[in-house]
Amino acid sequence: MDISKNYIPYFFLVGLIFFIHFLIITVFGYFILHLIKKYQIKEEEITKSTSFLEEIFISFGIGISIYISLGFLLDIFSLFNFITAYLFFVILDILIVIYLVFTNKKDLKMENLKSKYKQILKPWFSNKTNIIFLGVVGLTLSFILIIQWNISIEATSLNYSDPFKWYQSTFYLLDNSHTDWYNSDYNYPLGFAFFNGGILLIYPDYLLGYYFFKFMPLYFITLYIIIAGIIIRKLFNKKYLIILSFLFIATSRYLFSRMFLYISSSLATLLLIIAILIIINKYPDYLLGFFIASLYLTHALTAFYFIFVLSGFFVVKLSWLINYRERFLSQIYSVITLIIIVVALLVPYLIGIYVIYGDTYLDFLNYFFGRFEDTEYLYLFNNPENHHKKLIKLIFPLEFFKSIINTNLLNLLDELFRNSIYLFFIFPILGLFIYIKQNKGEINKEILLFFKLFIIVILIIYFISYVNPNLQFLIKFRKRILQSFNLPIVIMAVFTIQWIVHETKKLSTYLAIRFKSYNSLITRNKFCLRLFKIESLIIIFLMASLGSSVLTHRYPDYNYIYEDELVEVVLHLRDHAEPNSKILREDFDSTVVFRVLYDMKDKEWELNETSTYDDLLLEIDNRGIDYLIFSKDYFDNNTIEDSLCRNSDFKELVENDEYILFKIK
Repeated sequence: MDISKNYIPYFFLVGLIFFIHFLIITVFGYFILHLIKKYQIKEEEITKSTSFLEEIFISFGIGISIYISLGFLLDIFSLFNFITAYLFFVILDILIVIYLVFTNKKDLKMENLKSKYKQILKPWFSNKTNIIFLGVVGLTLSFILIIQWNISIEATSLNYSDPFKWYQSTFYLLDNSHTDWYNSDYNYPLGFAFFNGGILLIYPDYLLGYYFFKFMPLYFITLYIIIAGIIIRKLFNKKYLIILSFLFIATSRYLFSRMFLYISSSLATLLLIIAILIIINKYPDYLLGFFIASLYLTHALTAFYFIFVLSGFFVVKLSWLINYRERFLSQIYSVITLIIIVVALLVPYLIGIYVIYGDTYLDFLNYFFGRFEDTEYLYLFNNPENHHKKLIKLIFPLEFFKSIINTNLLNLLDELFRNSIYLFFIFPILGLFIYIKQNKGEINKEILLFFKLFIIVILIIYFISYVNPNLQFLIKFRKRILQSFNLPIVIMAVFTIQWIVHETKKLSTYLAIRFKSYNSLITRNKFCLRLFKIESLIIIFLMASLGSSVLTHRYPDYNYIYEDELVEVVLHLRDHAEPNSKILREDFDSTVVFRVLYDMKDKEWELNETSTYDDLLLEIDNRGIDYLIFSKDYFDNNTIEDSLCRNSDFKELVENDEYILFKIK
């Protein structure tokens, strides 16, 4: 492939191979879910309104969990390739499709499909709330993707440094059929590399792989918003609640900054919200075992946070069921089955730790939680000199409050609020103390408990570090929880607003009875009736505030470390240079971009600005250099460039405003 500024073909090609992978994994996962539903789950136990789209995403989550576990098994034997990683799934998928078609012949007839359309889709689209929901989802997606696309094409470089590292891990896996055992940290499981490697096995091209890491965030963000939308629509019926939910999502700057990176926590965040579908659709809890395993193998920290939530969830559920013997035992069975599923899917990874590294799982735990004991790079609270002060000034405008409240505590709150949904994080906190009802009966207390536990765990993770500054591991990575738990934060905020509006309706009714002037104002006409009710004023205020917040914080944090000219040279080398080639370059402040050339040897030259042409030739000869990345502005002597161009031993491959790439004969 030739390097081109026309990104659109790469964008669609990335989407195509991702869709193929998604389809293969989902069909397999759907069959697993189908078997579980057929032989393990009673029909009445699952929410009847579970849609086919929800089952598709749950199937994808189950399939990915099994696929990543298989990847670790193949890694032990250095057998990760297209045949071993796909043949089993493709053959099984074909058999599954044949089975499903054969067993559902009647349902696939055109008359029956039309009948299903009339029974399901037509009533759904005739509901105005559903139409508004689709419109809001479409607008949110368009708004966010336009911003993300414009940022994506702003530079050829990948965002920050981590995607370059995952590029290296993924292509090392593809080229060697196993991960880079001795240069990888097994305490950071490489499940994300198996996920990416599985997709790129379909089209294993180095240049496409580079743009895969550049454009996959757009597809992940699309999936995130669609799945989040399904959950929101499931929980809320009022139009204003749906709109508020998506405004909260759109204002979640930290979430989209992290998702835009395309790193392992991005996949973990996606898997976690799919796991939420298990709870709200009342599937057996043991299905969460698939998601705990996949979370652990892709981003262990998110798995630990989620385990804390589920532990509290199961303990409280068991306490509720203690007087109902049959249901209590059923819940115990579900938890035990969950643990068995998790252990079974982690066995290949645990065996790999022992076989490859000679360590045990206890060694892993000790190192995982103890590796950040060096406090040189840790911080408990942001540096007051560089700290963002707006929140403190807004909430505590008087010096009196600043003098009696610990500044570190204020800074901690500021970090928590800025990286979630800003000042609106007050709503999820309030939601912990209220009992919320929907218009049509009470909300399921299990679901409410589930989302409350997310907020409780967030507060524990943040404030335990304030109580005990020695918990350095939690301090260093506490912000990561706000990416993974963003949707539960949004849902709890909207639940709370729903309760506030419900209560203010009571107040509005009381005022209408008590004060004739207020009653005459709101009953004068329909417009006044809607506008001047207290609950209407609250909704208008929140939407205006959230809309302003969305516009203010619409751009995620991003940083392109490398200029286009250097990336152009590196990608040309990646696409044309031979493995083990020796490349001479200047000393850059950051060298992570050269991880793209992981199977080559890039070397910093030992020259300085005053070095001569002869000095450069001598170093090239002494070090056996194959390629030279010549920086035009590095040397004081401008004649060096002309001398290199005239030298027949130096073949010019790429030239731009900053660099010339030479192949040395």
